[in-house]
Amino acid sequence: MLWVAVTGSQAVAWVTKEGGYFVRNGVDVDLVYLSGSPTAAAALVGGRVEFAQMAGPAVVAADAQGAHLVMVMGFVNQPLFVVMTVPDVQTPDQLKGKTVAVSKVGSSDDFMLREALAHWGLRPDADVKITGVGSVTAQIAAVEKGLVQGIVVDPPNDVLARQAGAHLLARVGDLGIPYQAAGLVTTREYIRSHADVIARVVRAMTEGVHRFKTDRPFSEEVMARYLKNADPVVVDAAYDALVDVFATVPAPTKAGLAEIVKEYVRAGQFKDPIDIGAMLDTSFVDHLAAGGFIKTLYAK
Repeated sequence: MLWVAVTGSQAVAWVTKEGGYFVRNGVDVDLVYLSGSPTAAAALVGGRVEFAQMAGPAVVAADAQGAHLVMVMGFVNQPLFVVMTVPDVQTPDQLKGKTVAVSKVGSSDDFMLREALAHWGLRPDADVKITGVGSVTAQIAAVEKGLVQGIVVDPPNDVLARQAGAHLLARVGDLGIPYQAAGLVTTREYIRSHADVIARVVRAMTEGVHRFKTDRPFSEEVMARYLKNADPVVVDAAYDALVDVFATVPAPTKAGLAEIVKEYVRAGQFKDPIDIGAMLDTSFVDHLAAGGFIKTLYAK
């Protein structure tokens, strides 16, 4: 299973693995870091992996180009990204003529930046230059060195950005934009041939969500290791940002994927019609909810 960014939103896979829930549910899962959802999508399409924990834009982009990726879980069903800028940029209109760094063009941070710019009446790539620098670490280094005037990150990297001298310009979530962020993605072919494996993985990760939400010390210890940052300010910020955001019933949302499709169509990258329903399958989570498994978890 791939995870795609050194951010707290990826913590479900980490906690599930370190808590032993994959093994408990009879599946042998190795976690591998591969930066960026588009890269992970390509690995799924190429059959090199069975699962990736990633966000909706790469799923939509891959499916619109003929792939068969399907989101079967949704851990973060709202945008968590924030736009951080240098002190000279105090309002969104002051981004005009400036450069903002994202991890990779096509990744979820890039998508949400474009959504925010459009909301503010700014044209991506025309009014504001967007550059992919490869990783969150590189984003923070770029803003600290003055190579860019803004970055888009999610918790706890906003804390690191502040430590590098940036300040909060805007929370994308405050703009009222639906968004399907981190979730579990596989392929339609794998669903057809290995539904039993997917059911066990989904059950394990649902237990992982529960462990995250109910065991702060364990979750923070795991995050500190995967984030490679034991600073309690950073780790506390990550946990606080996500504990109420991770979905108790972790199903992906059609509305969040529909908003992604709308933005791609508006940008001229794809044309209607795009079958949004083919991009998600909530049946595995629905089964756990209907059978009382999730209710029982949280009743303990």
